[in-house]
Amino acid sequence: PNYADRIAEEFRSIAQLSETNLQLRRQGALQLERLAADRPLSEAALARLAAVAPADNDPLVWRSLLEAIARNRGPAPARLAYAALSHPDPETRRRACLYLENHARPEHSAVLAVSLEERDPRICLAAIRAYAACASAATLRAVRMS
Repeated sequence: PNYADRIAEEFRSIAQLSETNLQLRRQGALQLERLAADRPLSEAALARLAAVAPADNDPLVWRSLLEAIARNRGPAPARLAYAALSHPDPETRRRACLYLENHARPEHSAVLAVSLEERDPRICLAAIRAYAACASAATLRAVRMS
């Protein structure tokens, strides 16, 4: 498919995330995950996704969304990961930490600090790793600037 068709497909999938029917939302999220397996999602789709997705509480929707943004960097996917850090599902919170570790930026440290106090040891460990990666990114940035 050409670029316009790809964008249209991304937006159709994102539109499904606003459905009241859980199965349709899960299908939309899964389709985004499949699309992102070929190549990262477009910036336009990421911006729309960051506006729509945080309202969803379904763990399966979030797992697909975090997989869908795994190869994307930037403010919109980071906002999605930030939102996932406060999700009721522990696995969703853990995966959000993994995203932030894989895309470590110094500014993620402040958001991750809350996750360092998680009671679930799996999440706490993932938060520690992500926090350390972000601290390393901050140190590297400081060395480059000096």
